Amino acid sequence: MKKLFSIFLTLVVFTTLVGCVQENEITVKITKEDSTVVTYELSYKKDYDGTLIELIEGDVHLNYSTSEYGTMILEAGTLVPKNGNYIALYYNGEMSSVGIDDIEFKDGDEIGFEIVWWDKTLEAIDQFLNNHAEHYTSIELLDYNVIKALDILGVLESYLTLEEVSAVYNENTVYATTKDLFKAIIIKDVVGLDYTYELNELNSQAALGDWGKTAFDLIGLNATTHDLDFSAFETAALTALKTTDSPFTAGLDTGGMTLVALSDYIDDESVLAVVTEFKNWISTDQLETGGILTRDNGWGQSENAASISSVIIGLISCGIDPAGTDFTKGSNTLVSRLLDFKTSTGSYKWILGEDQTEDLSFSTPQAFLAVVMYQEYKTNMEAVNPYK
Repeated sequence: MKKLFSIFLTLVVFTTLVGCVQENEITVKITKEDSTVVTYELSYKKDYDGTLIELIEGDVHLNYSTSEYGTMILEAGTLVPKNGNYIALYYNGEMSSVGIDDIEFKDGDEIGFEIVWWDKTLEAIDQFLNNHAEHYTSIELLDYNVIKALDILGVLESYLTLEEVSAVYNENTVYATTKDLFKAIIIKDVVGLDYTYELNELNSQAALGDWGKTAFDLIGLNATTHDLDFSAFETAALTALKTTDSPFTAGLDTGGMTLVALSDYIDDESVLAVVTEFKNWISTDQLETGGILTRDNGWGQSENAASISSVIIGLISCGIDPAGTDFTKGSNTLVSRLLDFKTSTGSYKWILGEDQTEDLSFSTPQAFLAVVMYQEYKTNMEAVNPYK
């Protein structure tokens, strides 16, 4: 009896060892967009004659399409590509040079799937929407640049309601400046609130002024359709913006907003002349990085995200491509340089440097609007006035 038991035990051990020897294993890694990695260890027999896809989809969710060109991965695990990106295939840590059908896998290999963006502007927009859009549309903030960018994208309703805007702008609201009136008109208009009071107040208070006041007052009065007569201010503003307060004279930040104000009059040759002057200045002084330095007005020069954003916004409002030939240095453009200031969450630094942190107050909302406008421009190849 003992001998029979010994023989039986030997057979069991032998069978177990043979089974172990016959098992191979590959590792599948799914890298999510937040950089977390989900790992699967998949075992298969040494004599397995199935495909890699068949092996993987036994344990990992895969959705794919097949054609004469091979298999395209549409979903892997929780990865679902969006417009502007795709699911990249990795083989042993390197992006695969062949499709999944042509990988000759072996024991110990690692297969990876990861979202890769081919459109960097869409990536920047997606990162901002995921991490910052709710912050800028909260009733504590209501940033008009972000709100208009979301409106251009057609997603504003997902972040802001008429009721929320009414809680901020109502009969108790006090407007300290015409810039405040301008913001209220822009925000109330996009959600469908009546802005008659603000428009009348802006029309009565509009006047020439420094630091972009003239431009913003004119933009506000042109932002919506109405029958108010603002011709006296309009004439004075256009005269100033074409001479003493021209875009070139105003510099990068105010100059960009001046271009927006003038974009409604671009068919006028005298307006086109000062727009062209600004365009030529930016093109001539553009750095090899693709950016542009501010003028030294007593506190030094800087290459910063806010100023570059303002220039991009102004150019696009006049139908000028900020990534076109006139604004390309090597492989760098105004747009690519702006994206250099972007953080991994979709916010922007004011200036570059390891010790610099994101600038959520100023640079980020302007940069987001600039990037959204560029995406809209390159889709339709038409001027985009962000405040219309």
